[in-house]
Amino acid sequence: MNDFMQALNDLQSFLLGGTPFVIVFLCGLIFGYVVKSIPFITNRIIPLLVVVMCSILFRFTEKIADDDFQKWYKPEIRLYMIGGLIGFASWIAHNKYLKKWVDEKWFNGNNGNGQEKPDQNKT
Repeated sequence: MNDFMQALNDLQSFLLGGTPFVIVFLCGLIFGYVVKSIPFITNRIIPLLVVVMCSILFRFTEKIADDDFQKWYKPEIRLYMIGGLIGFASWIAHNKYLKKWVDEKWFNGNNGNGQEKPDQNKT
């Protein structure tokens, strides 16, 4: 039981002590799977939703320093663009590394919308 509590404390310190980059990246992954579980949303728009959500979330988690207003005309736009890149990286991480493992474990091999994946071996 003590090891479990230590693991929870380590996870809490990692998530709460993380930079906005890490927090937005993990939120992008979680948001993508939450959206995937909604039946009427198709898989084709999930990456777009993740990128937009990460872009908005990063804008409000990263603070704008006074220096940024002197260096940049609109520093908010830079934060939106960086958030979009983090969202894109989150989607790529899902697509390349997590997709096979998570889809088989939690979505029973279908695409999350109740539709079976097309068989790759059929011609």
